[in-house]
Amino acid sequence: MQSSSATFNYQNGSLNFPAPIGLQGAMMMCFNFQSDLQSLQKVCDNWLNIPSNQEVYYQPLLPNVLVTFSNYAGCYPLVAPFDNWGTIPYQELIFSIFVVRIKKVGDVWISEHVSALVPYIFVDDAIIMASGRELYGMPKAYGTIVQPTSPTETNKVFTVSTISTALFSKGVSFSNLILSSITQIADNNNKVSSEIKDLEIAVNEVKNLIFGDGHIVIPGLGLVIEIAELLVEKCLPFTSLRQFRSITSADTSCYKSIVDFNAKFQQLNGIGILEGTYQLGLPQNDLFPIASDLGLVDKQIALSAFWINWDFVFEQGTEVWTNEMKPDFWKRVTQLFKFKK
Repeated sequence: MQSSSATFNYQNGSLNFPAPIGLQGAMMMCFNFQSDLQSLQKVCDNWLNIPSNQEVYYQPLLPNVLVTFSNYAGCYPLVAPFDNWGTIPYQELIFSIFVVRIKKVGDVWISEHVSALVPYIFVDDAIIMASGRELYGMPKAYGTIVQPTSPTETNKVFTVSTISTALFSKGVSFSNLILSSITQIADNNNKVSSEIKDLEIAVNEVKNLIFGDGHIVIPGLGLVIEIAELLVEKCLPFTSLRQFRSITSADTSCYKSIVDFNAKFQQLNGIGILEGTYQLGLPQNDLFPIASDLGLVDKQIALSAFWINWDFVFEQGTEVWTNEMKPDFWKRVTQLFKFKK
């Protein structure tokens, strides 16, 4: 169901591009870390279940967090006239979890949608930050990102820093702090990170690294999720919360919706395994409490790691839920009888 719409008046310099948006040469180095379902359920509650008053309901699919450092050769809108403006190269750090939207039909729980939810994401370009936040509801924050240019580099180090604070304290200035890092630890694994040439083998290898055998049973529900269904449409689905704070009240929103959208596969440029041992760094930070929110700890070791270089398109999305779907009592009355409260 879509909310009512009106013409969008683009203002020069507003840094807001429309979907769909193409991305070329997306080199992603991905690290899979152990978390816990209790922490990730709180993320689902805060991002999706509480805002929608549980009119839609989500649970974590796995007790894992995928941390991805990305370098994009080019990002560009596919809608005229923006498609003639050029491309934007940028870097990104993403913390994502996999979630499932469920509902009860009679006495049986069914799965409606499996997707990725991104509670934390950092980019080094203002246009990308503004478009991602306003269009898709992705909580993109500006940061300085340092990462290797190739998965075959040795002694790899990844960092992101931004203006923030380690401890909230009145009168203390925010400063530029490192929020997170991933460091390759010197060990006895002297293998060079490899590339998998066969696409089907590569996809199955990556799927196994994240989802195991792809046969997942949701605890307490007996609900079985087959991850193979995710690959049918050759896309990675996302879910997010789009909301805008009210100007008249500090604790209300003037608009709120839960949205689904897809990263649609276009072309695979390379994929492989990242050999070695990788350690996550998460210093204390009150503005971005990544560790406590996502059930992670400082100096945690990655369960697995891989890289992928691909082209894809962020498609237009759909509204799963919006606060405009169910007007309150007085709004219904005024619409029916045409008078003001």
